[in-house]
Amino acid sequence: MTSRHKPSRWILRRIIPLLGPLVLRLLGATWRIEQIGREGHQQAIDRGRMIFAFWHQAQLVFVYTERGQGGRILISQHADGTQIARVVEAFGFGAVRGSTTRGGSAALRKMVRLGRAGQKLAITPDGPRGPPHRVQRGVITLARLTGLPIHIGSWYASRLWEWGTWDRFRVPKPFSRVVLIFSGPFEVPRKMTEAQEEEYRRELERNLQADLERAEAYFQR
Repeated sequence: MTSRHKPSRWILRRIIPLLGPLVLRLLGATWRIEQIGREGHQQAIDRGRMIFAFWHQAQLVFVYTERGQGGRILISQHADGTQIARVVEAFGFGAVRGSTTRGGSAALRKMVRLGRAGQKLAITPDGPRGPPHRVQRGVITLARLTGLPIHIGSWYASRLWEWGTWDRFRVPKPFSRVVLIFSGPFEVPRKMTEAQEEEYRRELERNLQADLERAEAYFQR
């Protein structure tokens, strides 16, 4: 069951950074979480060599479930990104500010340096402004330059809220069942033509969407 809600920007920018971490911890403690493919995902985390990719609408759940694992998350320089950065930092992640459309070159260079130095990386490949569920080339470039495999995460819930934002941001309701689906690794060669890079981008997009549809179907059985 999905309900739509559009919060005011004042709430997003003022209340969420202050109360967001506490509310997320309390809310997440009520979720009944089931995980598919967790073992391979956890092994990649423990090795410290991965790029974790998930749709922009899914980030809140993964901030909660991956808390304490460390790593760096690419977050936009937009004002809303500042609030998100404060929340993710409260859960033990570092934020790299930038995107493929704003501050992208500097952010990409920093992510490459961090990845080569052994940092785990995370990215929402359809962010920061969409279109939703469309992978931007930045994640493929990041994987190519670092040599890191991409691991994918998707989730869905038996009951959730869906915001009226561009990404249709989703949050599981209290005491709902939440299924997490992890897959990977998605390997990207270091050398490729522009046409090959586009094909890898499309393939990653198909994989992300297929896992989301699999998660959504989990509660329709």
